Amino acid sequence: DTAIYRWETTQFVELQRIKSDGAGSLEVFKINDDQMLAIAEFNVGMAAIYKLSGAYPHEQFIEWQRIQAPGVGSIATLWIDRGDMPARQLLLVAASYVTRTTGWRTQSSVFALNVSMTEFEIHHSVPTVGAHDVEAVSIGS
Repeated sequence: DTAIYRWETTQFVELQRIKSDGAGSLEVFKINDDQMLAIAEFNVGMAAIYKLSGAYPHEQFIEWQRIQAPGVGSIATLWIDRGDMPARQLLLVAASYVTRTTGWRTQSSVFALNVSMTEFEIHHSVPTVGAHDVEAVSIGS
């Protein structure tokens, strides 16, 4: 399980436990005004995405989407708004696993939030070798 904590005045208190299997990475981000949480579940090859629902102090993360992501070890999000193309929210998934045929060579994935902002869809794959982490970096304006 993945324990989620909230800061309460002087200390952290548990908000909830989310069933997960091999959680290796968490990513917190927003879609519009909705607080989201993505969990990289290595053991089951899934990226689980949750949306915060309810009012303080009874809010809970509820499942929003599950994405097949074999070998997922890390997740990051990135908002791209270059002006020459429509703004997009991306979910980056670093994959790292070994098979007898591919060894450490695999495909990490980039997912894009669809136009209706209801789910992430595969955008493209990136060949990687043993990727254990992914980070989003903004360069320039």
